[in-house]
Amino acid sequence: MTATTQPSQPASQKSSQESLFSGDSIQLHRLIVPIDPTSDAVKGIDSAVGLAKKHGADLFLVHIYKAPYSFAYVRGPHGYAECEQHRSLVKVALLNLRDRIRRKYSRCFVIFRQGVDIQGGISAVAKEVKADLIVVLAHQPNWLRHLSEGSDAERIVRKSPCPILVVYEGEELQAA
Repeated sequence: MTATTQPSQPASQKSSQESLFSGDSIQLHRLIVPIDPTSDAVKGIDSAVGLAKKHGADLFLVHIYKAPYSFAYVRGPHGYAECEQHRSLVKVALLNLRDRIRRKYSRCFVIFRQGVDIQGGISAVAKEVKADLIVVLAHQPNWLRHLSEGSDAERIVRKSPCPILVVYEGEELQAA
């Protein structure tokens, strides 16, 4: 399979009516990567960057911030300041990651939102930017945690308006 891109027109301005699959080639113009910049899943970001580069696609790092349970309930009235500090730290980490990626690939953007329904927020962003693909960076789950909480990747799949590629930590995408 070969990738088709049109360098004369920025990916963000290409028609949303163009098909993801055109003949024997895959066209990717906008990729979103839901990411927690403070987690180990960041290790897999190079795979998403490589895919965006290969297709000349815009790469959107998306973080839907949800205040940790401990801030909202356990710490009571003093939790607000700590929550705001934590939110700021996460946002700065996301912007630092974007800056690191831009040294390799300039078409990297950040979308930072606050919300409770993380998977619904990711789905909304995918619709808003007309994403062609969601690249989910996953880590090998602890079986007990996976059994009790499920997988973020599985929950994103249920609400996704576009195809999803799950990349596990330590794995690299192979060129076809």
